[in-house]
Amino acid sequence: MNRKPTSPPFSTWQFYSAGIKQNIYRHQIKPDKKSLAEECLDDLPAVAKLHAVLSDPKSTPEEARHALGFAVGELQENYLKFCDDRGIEP
Repeated sequence: MNRKPTSPPFSTWQFYSAGIKQNIYRHQIKPDKKSLAEECLDDLPAVAKLHAVLSDPKSTPEEARHALGFAVGELQENYLKFCDDRGIEP
Protein backbone atom coordinates (compact mmCIF):
# COMPACT_ATOMS: atom_id res chain seq x y z
CA MET A 1 0.00 0.00 0.00
CA ASN A 2 1.55 3.29 -1.05
CA ARG A 3 -0.71 5.77 0.70
CA LYS A 4 0.68 8.75 2.55
CA PRO A 5 -0.41 9.22 6.17
CA THR A 6 -3.36 11.55 6.63
CA SER A 7 -2.48 12.55 10.18
CA PRO A 8 0.67 13.59 12.02
CA PRO A 9 2.78 10.65 13.24
CA PHE A 10 1.83 9.21 16.61
CA SER A 11 -1.38 11.26 16.93
CA THR A 12 -3.57 8.21 16.45
CA TRP A 13 -3.39 4.56 17.28
CA GLN A 14 -4.40 2.23 14.47
CA PHE A 15 -6.83 -0.45 15.60
CA TYR A 16 -7.69 -3.40 13.36
CA SER A 17 -10.79 -5.41 14.16
CA ALA A 18 -12.84 -7.65 11.88
CA GLY A 19 -10.91 -6.25 8.91
CA ILE A 20 -12.07 -2.70 9.68
CA LYS A 21 -9.46 -0.03 10.34
CA GLN A 22 -10.43 2.36 13.12
CA ASN A 23 -8.60 5.37 14.55
CA ILE A 24 -8.70 6.05 18.25
CA TYR A 25 -8.54 9.75 18.97
CA ARG A 26 -7.98 10.43 22.67
CA HIS A 27 -10.35 13.39 22.64
CA GLN A 28 -13.22 11.36 21.14
CA ILE A 29 -13.08 8.12 23.12
CA LYS A 30 -12.67 8.24 26.86
CA PRO A 31 -13.06 5.42 29.38
CA ASP A 32 -16.15 6.04 31.50
CA LYS A 33 -15.48 3.63 34.39
CA LYS A 34 -13.15 3.86 37.40
CA SER A 35 -11.39 0.52 36.91
CA LEU A 36 -10.32 -1.70 34.05
CA ALA A 37 -12.48 -4.51 35.44
CA GLU A 38 -15.55 -2.25 35.26
CA GLU A 39 -14.63 -1.21 31.71
CA CYS A 40 -14.33 -4.85 30.67
CA LEU A 41 -17.71 -5.74 32.17
CA ASP A 42 -19.22 -2.67 30.52
CA ASP A 43 -18.56 -3.99 27.00
CA LEU A 44 -20.36 -7.32 27.45
CA PRO A 45 -23.85 -6.00 26.55
CA ALA A 46 -22.47 -4.33 23.40
CA VAL A 47 -20.78 -7.55 22.25
CA ALA A 48 -23.91 -9.58 23.08
CA LYS A 49 -26.00 -7.12 21.03
CA LEU A 50 -23.58 -7.46 18.10
CA HIS A 51 -23.87 -11.24 18.25
CA ALA A 52 -27.67 -11.01 18.41
CA VAL A 53 -27.78 -8.71 15.38
CA LEU A 54 -25.41 -10.94 13.40
CA SER A 55 -27.45 -14.04 14.29
CA ASP A 56 -30.79 -12.50 13.30
CA PRO A 57 -31.57 -13.26 9.64
CA LYS A 58 -33.79 -10.16 9.49
CA SER A 59 -30.98 -7.76 10.52
CA THR A 60 -29.90 -5.20 7.97
CA PRO A 61 -26.29 -4.38 7.09
CA GLU A 62 -26.82 -0.96 8.67
CA GLU A 63 -27.89 -2.54 11.96
CA ALA A 64 -24.84 -4.81 11.87
CA ARG A 65 -22.47 -1.88 11.17
CA HIS A 66 -24.01 0.13 14.00
CA ALA A 67 -23.74 -2.76 16.48
CA LEU A 68 -20.15 -3.43 15.37
CA GLY A 69 -19.19 0.22 15.76
CA PHE A 70 -20.66 0.37 19.23
CA ALA A 71 -18.91 -2.86 20.31
CA VAL A 72 -15.57 -1.71 18.90
CA GLY A 73 -15.96 1.62 20.72
CA GLU A 74 -16.48 -0.22 24.00
CA LEU A 75 -13.37 -2.35 23.38
CA GLN A 76 -11.37 0.77 22.54
CA GLU A 77 -12.38 2.24 25.91
CA ASN A 78 -10.95 -0.90 27.55
CA TYR A 79 -7.64 -0.45 25.78
CA LEU A 80 -7.43 3.24 26.69
CA LYS A 81 -8.19 2.45 30.35
CA PHE A 82 -5.44 -0.19 30.24
CA CYS A 83 -3.00 2.44 28.92
CA ASP A 84 -4.17 5.11 31.41
CA ASP A 85 -3.73 2.72 34.35
CA ARG A 86 -0.15 1.98 33.30
CA GLY A 87 0.75 5.53 32.32
CA ILE A 88 1.59 4.56 28.76
CA GLU A 89 0.66 6.21 25.47
CA PRO A 90 -1.82 4.22 23.36
